[in-house]
Amino acid sequence: MTMFDASIATQTSTIHDPRLLTGGVTPGLSQRESFDRLLASAGGQIETRDDVRASAEQLVANAFIAPILRDVRESSQAAPPFQPTPAEKQFGSMLDATTAREIVRSADLPLVDRLTETFASLNRRSEAVRGGTGTGEGSA
Repeated sequence: MTMFDASIATQTSTIHDPRLLTGGVTPGLSQRESFDRLLASAGGQIETRDDVRASAEQLVANAFIAPILRDVRESSQAAPPFQPTPAEKQFGSMLDATTAREIVRSADLPLVDRLTETFASLNRRSEAVRGGTGTGEGSA
């Protein structure tokens, strides 16, 4: 068994919820309600504003900052004694991700604030649907 085969076997053996195999749709519920229930059962429920902000920071870091850092790292024109070592090449993406997270945390970007507001309002709407104040059908 190769390392790839072992990885696939591990991934497939961790699927315990049959809804994951059917796209998470539960009969009798709208897709939105099914997704919300599946997300909550998977531990994906965001509880606090700090959680929402952390998610927004992670999105901005991974989508915008890390690709720029990767491009800068890969475009290195360093002379041979100063070129990146094999270890630096292998772990460069991890360094980029960590640096991107730190840049976003320390920069207080307006984009993160806007995403936090948007995610928080979506979370409130989702909680209202799950809490029974709406049916989820016909609402925006």
